[in-house]
Amino acid sequence: MVLATGCATSRVARKPLTQEEVIQLAKAQTPDSEIVQRIKASGTVYRLSAVEILRLHDCGVSSNVIDFMLQDYVEAVRWQERERWGPAWYYYGPYCYWHWPHRHCW
Repeated sequence: MVLATGCATSRVARKPLTQEEVIQLAKAQTPDSEIVQRIKASGTVYRLSAVEILRLHDCGVSSNVIDFMLQDYVEAVRWQERERWGPAWYYYGPYCYWHWPHRHCW
């Protein structure tokens, strides 16, 4: 019982970095690399709408940071899909093939 609770409490919850905080960092002229590093450290992934992208840009967030936020979301979705469908794919040399997990060819 102690081991189970020890593992459950050892996870540290990271506080997400809000869009407002990203804007405040940009207004404080924080370098892009530092803003990106803070986003990575927080583990926040942004699913930005067109309106949010325009708002971030109008509030002074650089294109580099916005591009990172967009690309990070794409990578998160790709990772999620790989986790979901990973066992169904197999690789042979440089090629990738689909395999139905419960279908057997005898």
